[in-house]
Amino acid sequence: MRAVPLALPLVMLLAVMAAADAPDPPPRTLLFTALPDWRGIWQTQGAAASVSGAGAKAAAQGAASLPASYKSCRPVGFPTIMFIPLSDFMFELLVTPEQTLLASTDGTVRHIYTDGRSHPKAEDLWPTPTGDSIGHWEGGTLVVDTIAREAGPIAPFPGSPDLSAGAHFTERLRRLDADTMEDVITIEDPGRMPRPLQSTVLYKRAHDVDRLIPIDCEHDRDTVVGGKIVIAPPR
Repeated sequence: MRAVPLALPLVMLLAVMAAADAPDPPPRTLLFTALPDWRGIWQTQGAAASVSGAGAKAAAQGAASLPASYKSCRPVGFPTIMFIPLSDFMFELLVTPEQTLLASTDGTVRHIYTDGRSHPKAEDLWPTPTGDSIGHWEGGTLVVDTIAREAGPIAPFPGSPDLSAGAHFTERLRRLDADTMEDVITIEDPGRMPRPLQSTVLYKRAHDVDRLIPIDCEHDRDTVVGGKIVIAPPR
């Protein structure tokens, strides 16, 4: 019978002992304690102002200038959902160790992956209304990198720059206080814009709602009144 070299069992024993002494990974529940608390329902500061009466005229003018296609039932996508000034457009954030999920009343959903992954390889990547987003945390700031967003205007407003599918978006999203969030958005598209475009958007927590209610435009029940979309009761 062939003898087993002594060194092999010894190496295996040491490996088992080292594994036993290695610290366990932190429980997933502890990972949540390092994340910021972004619970609640949020809307742009302009949308919040239109509800309170301040800025209603400007919001109404913005709504009136929207093209007919904007009032269709298709989700507006990114980055429009981050700018929209109408009070009916709200979103909720779910922050987990693996991703931050943004869900809007119009059906737009953004997955911002924070688990260390990179963007997909070119052969697995194609343009979508929200693009592909990955992010990382710098303290309480979520730094987001988005590519592969469908070609088209930044937002459905007159004069909005038309972007290519190669546009690159960088966001720095953070909470300023209990009821205010900030998103600094930088858009780079050398083929369409001579220089990067940067915009800072503020969001306010909506205290008068406790859940997202999807916008129902399928049966033309939504109308713009005073700068906000009013949803008629079910018939």
